Amino acid sequence: MADANSKTYDVAIIGGGINGVGVARDCSMRGLSTILFEKNDLCAGSTGACSGMIHGGPRYLETERETTRKSCEDSGAIQRIAPNLLFRIPILIPVMQQDPKIYMEMVETFCTAYDSFSAIKGGKPHVRLNRAEVQALDPGFSKDIVGAVSMDEWGTDPFRLVILTAKSAVASGAEIVVPAKVHEVVTENGKVKGVKVARDGHGVEFVQAKTVINLAGPWAPFIDSKKTRSLRMRPSKGVHLVLDRRIVNVSLVCKAIDGRESVFILPHEHTTIIGTTDDDYYGHPDRVTITQDEVGYLMQAVHRYFPSLHDYRIMRAFVGIRPTVYGWGMSESSLSRDHEIYDHKQDGADGLYSMIGGKLAAYRLMAEEMTDVICKRLDRRESCRTHLESLPGCTTEMPWIDEARRTGVDPLTVRRLFFRHGSEAHKILEAARKDPELRQTLCECDQVLAAEVEYCVRAEWAKNLADVRRRTRLGMGPCQSCRCANQTALFLGRLFNWSAADVDEASQDFVARRWRGNQPVLFGEQAKQEEYARALHLYSTGVGHGDL
Repeated sequence: MADANSKTYDVAIIGGGINGVGVARDCSMRGLSTILFEKNDLCAGSTGACSGMIHGGPRYLETERETTRKSCEDSGAIQRIAPNLLFRIPILIPVMQQDPKIYMEMVETFCTAYDSFSAIKGGKPHVRLNRAEVQALDPGFSKDIVGAVSMDEWGTDPFRLVILTAKSAVASGAEIVVPAKVHEVVTENGKVKGVKVARDGHGVEFVQAKTVINLAGPWAPFIDSKKTRSLRMRPSKGVHLVLDRRIVNVSLVCKAIDGRESVFILPHEHTTIIGTTDDDYYGHPDRVTITQDEVGYLMQAVHRYFPSLHDYRIMRAFVGIRPTVYGWGMSESSLSRDHEIYDHKQDGADGLYSMIGGKLAAYRLMAEEMTDVICKRLDRRESCRTHLESLPGCTTEMPWIDEARRTGVDPLTVRRLFFRHGSEAHKILEAARKDPELRQTLCECDQVLAAEVEYCVRAEWAKNLADVRRRTRLGMGPCQSCRCANQTALFLGRLFNWSAADVDEASQDFVARRWRGNQPVLFGEQAKQEEYARALHLYSTGVGHGDL
């Protein structure tokens, strides 16, 4: 952000989730000078705590058909611009023996209506399955399931989607400043003049901008609250559980005990995700926690359909806050998943805008709509091209077998590199081929090479172990960082010239963060095993003994 004080940007964006980087990409591609500030790291908030599904939202079909259409349409666009980042998720809506006899017909009628969107999202039409066919898919499913109807959806790595969208924005001229906390939206005579922002390790400075867009998600009301006082949202809390392996190959939609919600159990990369809850949240987003009641609620819902659930290890839980559009007199799960744009001129801040709500699957359309508003204000005529141009490196060509043979790197490692980085994987593999240090595997669970970590530091704003985790999944596997934290901290220490104390602190902080996500799911013998693993890690570093 050199010389930021002397430059006036067309757009200053607050927030580095999918909406923030999506708008930054669209604005910069239309020729607007754009700068984005994120107080923590890209995708460190609500986007990083989502289910990772690019889906149309079939449950909104009855009441919000337009929201479903938009999400399906954008799902198709995301598949075109980031094909290597998406994977198909077949979903079953099961019918239990205890359900009314007409329930199967109701489900199939619903899925038939949803089929009308299949073409635009690249999905397959529904299939009706009998009991034997359901059991053939997975013998672990409950014997009380008498049949099911399938849907077809897509999954993604939300962290990679955000990072690649941000890189595309930078390639078009945008500036991404991470970490940097906006303290105030500066106005003069009721008109926006810019923002006061504190970059990491620097004092507060004034950055001039013609417009400011508040895309901080559930943090949006806390961004200069006097100037955003008209903003109304009804934040809801979503908890997910993560199992240490794929225990299903298709997803199930499970009815929760209260009948209000549907809980998914879905395969995601080499893990299984269960979620999510949907409860009003009245606290600050920085202080959200997970209760064992929420863990039990999710497990109870899935156990009815997958009785052997308790035989598997739930290795952690994670939580996020949805910046849901405000609604009164309805349950949380009935709230609209559409989005709203606020013009804060009425709050005495002409030129300040906020956007809340929406879904991951519709982020590109939301960004297009927000950018249209800015272009109209600035009298710019450029049209949107974000659905036409691929994200950096994204491609349908993934020659992982050939590259594994050429470089001698493990084939699964190469395949994961192509999934995360597309054609950029060639650069990472070439660096690993030439340098033995970069060839070493830092994370065995997720096959993360030192070369990939070095690339993320050099090209993707990674500054610490948590940043590396978001970009590579390092530490997200069964060991939950116990085997990879120390050696990765040492490697980063060499890149950043850290002291020995800095390396130890980085390793301990990373493990402690993972531990906080493990605690809500620790029961019985698993709790003892986790304490033992943590003790081994602490003693292996020679520090932190007082924490035992």
